[in-house]
Amino acid sequence: MKHYFRPLDFYEVRFSQPIYSPVDGVIMYLVPPSGPGADEWRIDYERETGRTAPQDYRDWDMFIRPDDAPNVWIHHMHVNPIDDIVKAVPPADDVQMMLGVAKPAVPGYRVAAGDLIAHGLGEIIIARHLDGSGVPSPCNSAATRAEWSGLPGCIDSRRFHSIFEFMTDEVFADYQAMASVTRDDFIVSAEERLASPLAVDGESFRNPGNSGDPDVYVRLQGSSSGGEGLAEGTAPARPAVGLADFAAMAAGREILTEFDALDPEIPAPFVADDPFLVVISADGGPIGVFVDDGNGIRQVFGGSADGMIGSYETGVMDPGTIRISVEARADVFWRIVVVRLP
Repeated sequence: MKHYFRPLDFYEVRFSQPIYSPVDGVIMYLVPPSGPGADEWRIDYERETGRTAPQDYRDWDMFIRPDDAPNVWIHHMHVNPIDDIVKAVPPADDVQMMLGVAKPAVPGYRVAAGDLIAHGLGEIIIARHLDGSGVPSPCNSAATRAEWSGLPGCIDSRRFHSIFEFMTDEVFADYQAMASVTRDDFIVSAEERLASPLAVDGESFRNPGNSGDPDVYVRLQGSSSGGEGLAEGTAPARPAVGLADFAAMAAGREILTEFDALDPEIPAPFVADDPFLVVISADGGPIGVFVDDGNGIRQVFGGSADGMIGSYETGVMDPGTIRISVEARADVFWRIVVVRLP
């Protein structure tokens, strides 16, 4: 029961997205990344954007003990805590946490619901401890369980919940103001998961889905490849003056596929027998363009909210069966052309 909140301009706000406390409580643990995957976030950002990640960014985990639920931990992952919290809560050691002996910060850092606590990714886990020491556990993956299966962090019983189970009606009203949703839209029940189990290959999902997949993400704003999932009351994208047509964007190269914001559906996958590249044109932002080649989804373009007029070409991509998806606001017009490399 882990929730991911993905902004439409994901890579543009990767390090600046504000994170607020969902509860009244005390921050008692901060955990820096360690081990072989400690720099994975930096590698991903630099690979997908071509830019250098901020050197002073802390990609840490944060644990909040709610006042009203002393056996629950609110676990924020991949966030940069504000400086006041870092000064008050010494970093914990994940091995000591796995052993169940890591001491919490005393008195810790008190927060009220709605307080700014960090910047970074919106990934959140709600874990209720049913037995054991009650020390929050980093035992959240198959690789960790394989290595530390005999330690308390993996043995102690926990029940995982959705943040939407605990969210106040006042806060959830903000979601309903953006789209016609219920709490159940965000929660996968145990019965649903048992009926439709997830297939994995090692640490990766065989079908990871993407942000345009209604079985994976609930869309609250924007459009995906021409309007799928628009929030109620938003207008469809409209043609823009100033964008090149498909032929001009291709510049004499063979076109493998083309589509724009007025297309009613996400384009079907296509087969690229040779290396190719993607040409993008848009009249505003934010806009994100994603490519799925069967080995996972990656973002190949992230336009800023300042907008752009003209065309952008990605780097050369390898052949394969390719699906392209787009995330953009409904008032942004864009065109995509995929061309064979000459």
